[in-house]
Amino acid sequence: MSAFEEFGLHPSIIRAIEDLDWTLPTPVQAEAVPLILGGGDVCICAETGTGKTAAFGLASIQQIYEYRTTTTSSKKKNNTTKVHGGDGGTMSGKIPSPYCIILEPTIPLCEQTCKCMKEYSKDLQPPVNIHLYAADARGPKGVQPDAIVGTPQKIKNSILRGQLDLSRVFMLILDEADDLIKNDQDKILAKLCDDIKSHGERDASSEGPRVQVVLTSATLASEEVQDMIKLLTLNAQWVDTRGSILGNVLPDTVHHAIYRIHPQDDIKPIKKGCKNPNASVPTDGIYALDHTTGIQSEEIKLKKPKIAVKIADAYKMDRCMVFCRTNLDCDNLESYFHSLDGIPPHRHVSVEEMMTSTAGYQYSCCVVAGARGRQHNQEALEAFKQGVIR
Repeated sequence: MSAFEEFGLHPSIIRAIEDLDWTLPTPVQAEAVPLILGGGDVCICAETGTGKTAAFGLASIQQIYEYRTTTTSSKKKNNTTKVHGGDGGTMSGKIPSPYCIILEPTIPLCEQTCKCMKEYSKDLQPPVNIHLYAADARGPKGVQPDAIVGTPQKIKNSILRGQLDLSRVFMLILDEADDLIKNDQDKILAKLCDDIKSHGERDASSEGPRVQVVLTSATLASEEVQDMIKLLTLNAQWVDTRGSILGNVLPDTVHHAIYRIHPQDDIKPIKKGCKNPNASVPTDGIYALDHTTGIQSEEIKLKKPKIAVKIADAYKMDRCMVFCRTNLDCDNLESYFHSLDGIPPHRHVSVEEMMTSTAGYQYSCCVVAGARGRQHNQEALEAFKQGVIR
């Protein structure tokens, strides 16, 4: 028996876990999955990459499958037809009516979570239908969703337009609640969650449970997150794998270092393995013509890209991610990397060209940023995952 089987998950979900080559649950999964399956409200505080998505994803799929199966059996005993789209079937002219709503702060996170949920539930029969509600996406037509993953604004708009029925909802998940609150510029989050709970809530005499709330966050200590917890949860169980005192410490698996750069530092030349080791570094040019102390800032801007290359080479990084302050900084760094490979400065190189080129780029790279557009960012991330872009 695998460790995941001890949670009591459906054999089809276990097969999906085995396909992912997972052997043991992470600490947050070991604590959170049983609590979520227990039906109570749960607040999860853990670092990114610790398995939070799988914790609420596996548990919610199991809950949906059990509740749907139980409800369907009850309907059949009473000689009624299939529960409102609840056997993974089609919906004929009916408004989408999910069992579970998962709120994410951004469209990329919606897409990522939706993809993960589909992986966990792929072998279940009848299937658990996971629909994406973000940007222009609203799930396949004619198929009743069991769970929807979306941004608060998209969910709100769908409700206001009568395109979403909340009467079957028994589970509400707020993923990355701190970012949800941070992005809530129109102040719709609390009202939206309250509407979902009140429309999905059943009293003691009604069929079905109360709406269960699961909330995840990088920190549960902020006043805003605490207020949200008080508003939405009832006697919530807490899972905190970060610790209240050392909550901001990096995980042990991360090696972190600081490289201090001084304007007068002498940076050794880039190794000669690339086509153009003496490539010039583009900057924003703010201090380029300034004869005051601001020139020191320009010197640092000229040195940082070279240092980034030397660090990547020194650690023999097959792949790495470099975070920049602005879109322009991203563009300039990309241009510099391309110049090292002999590409003329500021010549645009598409993701497709990077993937199909036989030029053998040593510093192949691509920007993922708001200014580049959603489709470009998706293509770039996929190429990065495949190892085409370093």
